[in-house]
Amino acid sequence: MNIIIEKLDIPCDIKFNITNFVYNPLGYTFDDINKIQEYKKKNRFQMQRITTELWRWKEKDVSIQFLRGSVYSYVGMFKNIFEERDAMLEAIENNVFAEKDHDELKNNYWKMVQ
Repeated sequence: MNIIIEKLDIPCDIKFNITNFVYNPLGYTFDDINKIQEYKKKNRFQMQRITTELWRWKEKDVSIQFLRGSVYSYVGMFKNIFEERDAMLEAIENNVFAEKDHDELKNNYWKMVQ
């Protein structure tokens, strides 16, 4: 869209107003913003899983090297999905997540465990 605006033979002030109308202050169009929101919804559970892992890591107060793992240990904070689920339930009790997300999180982990 920027290329089209630049090719128009109109004063710079009008081009500036058109650009401000088409793009938001961060430079995204309406379609870009909708696509970003769609990706956020799609990856929401994965981000909550990462948040749980980081919360548990900070709680244990170990080095960042611990998250990488080694040949002799598992990678990350959790050995299996059950340990991750228990950590998520504890994170819910400690209000790491918003209250409106609690039921959704529990349902997602329940689906994964079965």
